[in-house]
Amino acid sequence: MNAFGRLLCKLGATPPPDHDFWYRPTSGSKWYVSADSAMRVAAVWACVRVIAETIGSMPCAVYRRTADGRQVDRNHPLYYLLHDAPNPDMSAFEFWELAAKCLCLQGNFYARIVTNLRGDVVRLVPLSPTDVRVARDKETGVLVYTYNQETFTASDVLHIPGLGYDGESNLIGYSPVTYMAQSIGMTQDAEGYGAHFFKNNATPPAYMSVPQALSNEARQNLKNWLLDNYGGVKNAGKIGVLEQGAEIKTVPSNHRDMQFLELRQFQKAEICSVFRVPPHMIQDLTRSTNNNIEHQGIDFATHTIRPWLTRIEKRINMQLFGPREAASYYAEFNMDALLRGDAASRATFYSSMRNIGVLNANEIRAKENMNPYVGGERYLVQGAMIPVEQAGREVV
Repeated sequence: MNAFGRLLCKLGATPPPDHDFWYRPTSGSKWYVSADSAMRVAAVWACVRVIAETIGSMPCAVYRRTADGRQVDRNHPLYYLLHDAPNPDMSAFEFWELAAKCLCLQGNFYARIVTNLRGDVVRLVPLSPTDVRVARDKETGVLVYTYNQETFTASDVLHIPGLGYDGESNLIGYSPVTYMAQSIGMTQDAEGYGAHFFKNNATPPAYMSVPQALSNEARQNLKNWLLDNYGGVKNAGKIGVLEQGAEIKTVPSNHRDMQFLELRQFQKAEICSVFRVPPHMIQDLTRSTNNNIEHQGIDFATHTIRPWLTRIEKRINMQLFGPREAASYYAEFNMDALLRGDAASRATFYSSMRNIGVLNANEIRAKENMNPYVGGERYLVQGAMIPVEQAGREVV
């Protein structure tokens, strides 16, 4: 137990044995790295925000399998919950944004499944990941979730685990903050150094030399007087007056030699790599150009957002539909808007798809949020295309 834990014991405020206090992640630095403190790092905040807001903005719909393919089923009880409002207090955007945030920081998302007398799901209520404990019942083998001294079975909780879940030794996903505590802690140290540097003085560190010995009280008084009158940004440029042979001697400290700026840039890039977010999406345009930003955006959609959405979809289909209903229904997020590209690229794609009869005019208009028109449902192909064996023959 650390010093803080001993202090809590003395005060009679000892956390329960299963509280996160006893398992909280630490780094090699003096900073306490938690989900909350990690979010105070600008790069972490930006990465988590762009992932969470992107996933929150993706509409999730319920589809019914048909003989010809699939069809959106707006009458299914889960459609409104997944697409509009999972519970009376949250919109679908806020719910899925929270789910993504929990997955990025704690590695797990939990939601209480509330059903009616017929067994239909009527509400999905988020649970704080830090307060959920997961175990497997030794007799039945069923997963048991404990939340605020309440116990639920797997059928009562929508659990979306992140990387690391295996259903046996690991019943929850790994927390990225826990595993990346060293890197995040280093970033916190760099930011803390910069904040304290500008708070105490806008010049390199210095020390004062006096010709005679000083008592501890006199030394402290002199230090306080110097900081109050000449320390900090607000006092920069003031003329100092020292007495009785006192001198201020600076200690050379060049931030470029210390590679302070390079360190902060490296830490930002490292955090981006952890969350798999292109640096330009957190406003770091150091290596971005007009030619590669669009491709990086598509890469973000396919290699960052798509895996997260697939992870969420599989759990929805497994836990909310059940094996029997899943044969006819499934939920899926619509990523079309994220993969649309620029206007020129979309026009080329639509033209190609319509010319070979894959899309009709109304399907293209729907993707561009335009209303259909009569006759636009017909599929057309280029009339100049003929079978190879007819090439060169005279048309009768």
